Amino acid sequence: MSKNLRDYAEYGSLGISWVLTSVAAVYLAHKGGAWIDAKLGTDPAFTLVGLIVGILMSLLSLVQQLQRIESTWRKKKQDQRKGDSDSDGESPTRGRLR
Repeated sequence: MSKNLRDYAEYGSLGISWVLTSVAAVYLAHKGGAWIDAKLGTDPAFTLVGLIVGILMSLLSLVQQLQRIESTWRKKKQDQRKGDSDSDGESPTRGRLR
């Protein structure tokens, strides 16, 4: 698989995962808030709290996924740099300066 296609697949899966997580979190938090409102007779209060909690949970999930991708990207970048400088067994500037 080419590097470009792999990058698109990685970010595409991030988008799909975030959308599904967001829908589930917002729906469940909304329904939970509506259920509490029905039991206590406080119609919009817990429904709104549930919506806000669901949105915050989905944003937290997105941030965690982005941090995971960024740390993987940084590790790959470091490994590439280390591989470039160690590829010939000499320092990158050795033999160039005279």
